[in-house]
Amino acid sequence: MADALICLTCGQYFEPHTDDESIDEDLVISNLLNIIINNSIHTKEPIRDSSLTGAEWVTELRSGHSDRIYEAFRMERFVFNKLWQTISKYFSKVLNAMLQLAREMIKPPLFDMVPKEIKDNPKHFPYFKDCIGAIDGTQVSATLPENKQIPFRGRKQITTQNVMCACSFDIKFTFVYAGWEGSANDCRIFSTALETPRLEFPHPPPGKFYFVDSGYPTRDGYLTPFKGERYHLNDYRGRRNQPRSTKELFNHRHSSLRNVIERSFGALKNRFPILCKMRSFSFRKQALIVIACCAVHNFIRDHQIADKNLAYYANPNIAASTHTSATIDDEGSSNQVTQIDIIKKNIANQLAKDNQLPLI
Repeated sequence: MADALICLTCGQYFEPHTDDESIDEDLVISNLLNIIINNSIHTKEPIRDSSLTGAEWVTELRSGHSDRIYEAFRMERFVFNKLWQTISKYFSKVLNAMLQLAREMIKPPLFDMVPKEIKDNPKHFPYFKDCIGAIDGTQVSATLPENKQIPFRGRKQITTQNVMCACSFDIKFTFVYAGWEGSANDCRIFSTALETPRLEFPHPPPGKFYFVDSGYPTRDGYLTPFKGERYHLNDYRGRRNQPRSTKELFNHRHSSLRNVIERSFGALKNRFPILCKMRSFSFRKQALIVIACCAVHNFIRDHQIADKNLAYYANPNIAASTHTSATIDDEGSSNQVTQIDIIKKNIANQLAKDNQLPLI
């Protein structure tokens, strides 16, 4: 026998055995052949390596050769299509049921109570005791025919719908307005929501307010940050980047509370991948799916205490915002002073007094 054996398939090295050893040459050769046969049968390469998504793959099967459907699902094409129609029918029924649930689950916050997340935090109480939530918009995936895609393409050149939401500080949605083109301006959506009675937007009572970012107009009941100053949480990371002025301190506290809407969006999209890869339903149905997902999100928030997804996004220190600018634009030339401007200045000066900073 040769001085040594090397498997040409796997490259393993085998020492020969002498007559004095307990294992004879037949056993060595048998093991070697087993390795060769095993490696020749089980080819180590991907099998399910299609570049298509699940929905695209099924669409290809339905429009391709009928034998492919049988090979994939062990049923004839007419049976599969019948099941497909049944699933589509009941999907619509379930979606309608979820929209009924939305009427119960997506409700305004309690305006006469100070949110626990503010009351229990000395950095926020009593300064922001009159805040009832936060408002912002988010981009949700949208699928449309090619001839209708242009208004739905935003900065990233993908088709989306722009969804405006309000939320409370316990990461629950209190208002959802879906169905706008991805390129639609946030201010336009915001104004329409506030001025259209049938949408039943939960307007803040006198003296109360929502947090909004600098992209929204200055109007009573909606507290924006100081412009021309650092704002986003990441801008204040590290000891050297702590607030250095009264306006920066206000912006930092404002951002840390308004961040709840970003975290709510993060929890929603992490739980429902369809919001990042929407299927080819009618656009109206795509908008309704967003509302249904928000309703289920709130239901889980109310009834499932131990939820890893919500536990992660409930952490106020998570900077879930996708904004990247270090400062926000200057105030502009408007000299009109509104009630919300007075509230903002009073809160900023309260913070300044308690942190030994100059008043504004």
